[in-house]
Amino acid sequence: MGIQLIDRNDELCILYEKANIQENVLKHGEAEIKGKEEEGRMLSIQLSEKQRELELVQRRAPEVPLLAEKVTSLKTQLDDERLRVRELSEKVENPEANPGRIREIETYVPDAEFLEAKIHVLEERLNLKKESLLEKELVLEEITNLSEKLRKQALEGRKGTLELAEKINDFRAKTTELSRKMLSTVAEVAMYQATAMKLERDKQRMEEILTQASERALQGLPPTDDVDNEWDCLLYTSDAADDMQCVDLGGRRIIKKKKK
Repeated sequence: MGIQLIDRNDELCILYEKANIQENVLKHGEAEIKGKEEEGRMLSIQLSEKQRELELVQRRAPEVPLLAEKVTSLKTQLDDERLRVRELSEKVENPEANPGRIREIETYVPDAEFLEAKIHVLEERLNLKKESLLEKELVLEEITNLSEKLRKQALEGRKGTLELAEKINDFRAKTTELSRKMLSTVAEVAMYQATAMKLERDKQRMEEILTQASERALQGLPPTDDVDNEWDCLLYTSDAADDMQCVDLGGRRIIKKKKK
């Protein structure tokens, strides 16, 4: 049974491989089909262009005889120009046929001293070039060393910049948190200030009432206009004190309903 399962698994793997190959072949075929479609589209465009050119040529067909005569005249002119070019070439190649075009060139052969002096000058220039080349190589080496140092410093500075950026982010977060706390504290302080102002107004109002009451008491009047009513309530409460179950805290009688 296990051997059969292994065989079936191998066959399944082979089938999967075949399926993958078929998929790859299918994708390749689709790509080829797209390429051929593109080629067909390009050929259609070229065919349209050729048809347009053919129409233009057909429209210009009545001009063909004139063009043929023009071509014939141009050929005749070309033959004449070729003959003229041949004659000019023969004159150039054979200077004896045209003595006026011959010009003798004076030759000068320098002596040995002149050549040695020239060689000496060239050697001096070569030595100067070698010295300048050595100087430039030294300068290049110094510049290379400096660039390496600057690159190392830049790398170190980049690390420091990353650390500084992290610290700045931390400080920014802390600052934001402190700002929120400060805003909440300011709101609480504003609320407390409003409460304090309200209490201050209440205090001033009570002080005014107390001052007015003192003045009325000195004049022999009740402290306030509502004192008489409050006094009557107190008397009424004292009269009804014998029946505590029928009087509430304000001195008012309570009428109890009878139970059915």
